[in-house]
Amino acid sequence: MNIEEMKRYKYELGLTSEMIAERSGVPLSTVQKIFAGITTNPRLETRLRIERVLLKENADRYFYSTDDSGTSVVRESNLAKLYGKVETVNNQLEVQEIHSTGDKAGPYTVEDYIRVSADRRVELINGYLYDLASPTSRHQMATSLIMKELLDYAERHDFECMPYQSPLDVRLSQDNRTMLQPDLFVICQNDAVDNGKYIEGAPDFVIEVLSPSTAVRDMKDKLNAYFEAGVREYWVIDPDMFIIDVFSYENAEMFKRYTFEDQVPVGISGGGLSIDFRPIRAIIEKRQEV
Repeated sequence: MNIEEMKRYKYELGLTSEMIAERSGVPLSTVQKIFAGITTNPRLETRLRIERVLLKENADRYFYSTDDSGTSVVRESNLAKLYGKVETVNNQLEVQEIHSTGDKAGPYTVEDYIRVSADRRVELINGYLYDLASPTSRHQMATSLIMKELLDYAERHDFECMPYQSPLDVRLSQDNRTMLQPDLFVICQNDAVDNGKYIEGAPDFVIEVLSPSTAVRDMKDKLNAYFEAGVREYWVIDPDMFIIDVFSYENAEMFKRYTFEDQVPVGISGGGLSIDFRPIRAIIEKRQEV
């Protein structure tokens, strides 16, 4: 994200320099100089911290708003844009129907993806190619620790459900327009097939760990693509804000937010597995103090 894009996000989101400084940990004077055009080439770490705040705020505001009491509530109208008909049943959001958003497909195919991905990491979503930036250390720690939990559970159950970790291609709907690399995913009884080169079809369970460059895409485009393809459960994990957003199409409680102070149940396990995020947070914070 360049400086002009940062300015546009800041303006559209109504953020002040003080708010960005507080949420990013970047000194206020530095933030002010960047947005005033005085500092034209900020340090990479500084730029990434500010970028993370802007992308996170943008994704949050797409899904959440604040009611009169200051409580965060889900934007049902925006969920409807992604899923179709959304209703509230017993104070819980329930998706009654899923349909395509109708967005025009891009020009690229799986064949283009295979050619391009030989030289750089990319994903293909609805005919559009997106570069995948290198993940942060915090991203990798969270991914590895969660993978360990999934593998331990799979081993205890004779690998009825098999966990996989990126980089591994997933041809979601077995069409010619989408090829993804989920951070973590699990295949149980869905129609997904491991052909030895990539996965064909939708996994049962997908986890994406947010990075600054992928936050909006994980919360919008992929969220829609996974559910349309038949993914049963999708987690979006923010290792910087210590938040886990859980989306399930099988349950009436379609959306629920957790923190790294919670034990988060894996819905597809039928109550057999919950991941305790407290030790994961403790390890992340300990390692980043070194």
